[in-house]
Amino acid sequence: MMDHIRLTLQADQDVAQAVKAFEEFIKGETLAVEVVFTENALDVQNINGHDTGINVERV
Repeated sequence: MMDHIRLTLQADQDVAQAVKAFEEFIKGETLAVEVVFTENALDVQNINGHDTGINVERV
């Protein structure tokens, strides 16, 4: 059984632009039904110089 997920991201403009450009690919590879951007504080980590928060929720 494979679960579908919702990805919620808190990202700067560069990361958000990259995710939007590859959104369909990301959704296909992760079985995400949607990618949601938020300004709310997630558990933010520095990834290659970009403060990024990612939340994965089973739907």
